[in-house]
Amino acid sequence: MQTDLKYVMISLVCLFGECMSLEEPKFNPVRTEDARCIDWSKTPLVPAVVQEQSGAVLMLAYVSEEAFNLTISKGYAHYFSRSRNKLWLKGETSGNLQRVIEVRVDCDNDALLYIVSQEGSGACHTGEYTCFYRKVWEA
Repeated sequence: MQTDLKYVMISLVCLFGECMSLEEPKFNPVRTEDARCIDWSKTPLVPAVVQEQSGAVLMLAYVSEEAFNLTISKGYAHYFSRSRNKLWLKGETSGNLQRVIEVRVDCDNDALLYIVSQEGSGACHTGEYTCFYRKVWEA
C-alpha cells in the first residue's frame, strides 16, 4: 500500500508543475500519469537515450507524446522519425524490436532514458549492434 501512495504523491507533485523525488534520490519508474511532467506543448519531441540492461548505449531517438504513450501501453519502443515525419515502432520492418523494461525522466523533465531488451541483431540501421560504434576521440 505504501508503494501505491508513493506513486500517487509523485503524480500529484507532477500535476502542480514540478516533478521531484519525495525520498532519498532513487530511480522511480515513469508511470503513464507522470507523463504530465513533460510539457509536450513546449517540447513536442523529447530525446530518448536507449540503453540495454547491461549499460550499453544503443541509440538516441526522439519521442512524441503519442510515441511515449504507445511505448507505455504496448511495452515496445515507439519513436517519432524527424526525417520521415511519422511515428515508428522500432524493429517493425527489421525485426530488431526493443522491449522496454523501464523508462526514466531526467531532472529537467525534458529527456527520457529507455532501458530495453534489444531483440534481433541490434539497434542500428547500418547493421551494427549500437549506433555509437564510431570512436571520434579518446583520452
